[in-house]
Amino acid sequence: MLADDHTPVALFSAGIGVAPVLAMLYQLTLDHSSRAVWWVRTARDPEQQPFAKEARQPLARLPHARTFIYYTAPDLEIAGGRASRTDT
Repeated sequence: MLADDHTPVALFSAGIGVAPVLAMLYQLTLDHSSRAVWWVRTARDPEQQPFAKEARQPLARLPHARTFIYYTAPDLEIAGGRASRTDT
């Protein structure tokens, strides 16, 4: 599924499309990968993020994982603009 090397991995998903990339994330965790992993998600709002809880644990176990979550709901705003969350 994923080549065994040290190049960075970017996993992008939106909505329920997270299922295939979640499987890749689990595999990276099982392999104890030292690769840089970027987890980039788009969801309507924080309440509509399929498998969000299932992604948190493997992301926390990867030493070089970064998480970027963007919300698209037009009525969801945070100080100065659309809601987004970035974890490093």
